[in-house]
Amino acid sequence: MPNVAPVVHETTTEIGLTSAGMTVTAVTGRQTFNSAFGTGGTDKFDYVATNRDASEWEEGTAHLSDATTFVSDTVTSSSNNNSAVTFTAGTKDITNDIPASKQVGEDLTQTLTNKTLGATTVTGILSQDNTTDSTSFVTGSIHTDGGLGVAKTVYCADLGIGVDPVKLLHIDSATAFQQYISSTNPSTVWGNNPVFASKTASTTIGVSTGVSQFLTGDASGDSIVASDNDLLLGTGMDPETATGTIRGMFEASTGHFGIGTLGAAPAAQLSVDQASTTAAVPVITMDQADVSEDFFKFISTSTDGSAAVALVNAGDFTTMGATAGYLKVIVQDDQSTGGITDGNFYLALYQVPTA
Repeated sequence: MPNVAPVVHETTTEIGLTSAGMTVTAVTGRQTFNSAFGTGGTDKFDYVATNRDASEWEEGTAHLSDATTFVSDTVTSSSNNNSAVTFTAGTKDITNDIPASKQVGEDLTQTLTNKTLGATTVTGILSQDNTTDSTSFVTGSIHTDGGLGVAKTVYCADLGIGVDPVKLLHIDSATAFQQYISSTNPSTVWGNNPVFASKTASTTIGVSTGVSQFLTGDASGDSIVASDNDLLLGTGMDPETATGTIRGMFEASTGHFGIGTLGAAPAAQLSVDQASTTAAVPVITMDQADVSEDFFKFISTSTDGSAAVALVNAGDFTTMGATAGYLKVIVQDDQSTGGITDGNFYLALYQVPTA
């Protein structure tokens, strides 16, 4: 790559082609090519040669074959239709200068290639007015082989990471959990959810197998996973390993909801599993503040003379079935005076009635 140096200027009175070699003489108060660039090599520096006594000029790259012999290597433009000039008699000024084609102009529209921006702090605005879409990691209006750090807010239209975006934010990766955002301060990332991850690999999470699209929470605490098939709530659901303990789930394929430490997908429309033998809590607690309303409302359709349905009409039967057992419940009456004494009560369980 040709070099540049400040205030390099020498003269020659020789005629002919600069590629044949010309003896140059130092100019008082100026650097010589030898002091600026030394000798040897090819295309070592840019030059401009002009004849004071004729309409002849030439620019390109050159080197010194020795301390005072100038030799051009490549002519990039000239008064001879951009070909090498056979200089005639007169004094020729030869200077080190960057050709206009290589210079960056503030008011010009230019394409920069093979340029590296150093690790400097620049104030102002970098504007790239270009409609070229990026279709890979090396295309688009702006491309960097290294990292890109942004200390302020980024504004953009659709943003695609690893994919041409079809959504406002579109992330795609062939590797599980490449899209991962975490924070030691939970409130700084999407409210109180400190982790975001997107996973494309099919991974079993407890009882659910699917392609997880969204996970939020703390790997050591509460977390939520949404997948193509399920919505899972649990603890310790690590976004790197996609493992953890499920505390509840919605199974999209069946519409079933499950609450508790589930060992399998919920088998009913609503499944509640209090699996701990030492939890010392009821399975369900219902608090009805509207005292004029019921705790339960059962809706079904009875069938004449049938006891094999959800709602059985007692008028179709003459004999109550035998008592098979009792269902223990707890009643708490918040009436301050004259209420039902709080405690355990037992609901009789009857066998099938007979007509």
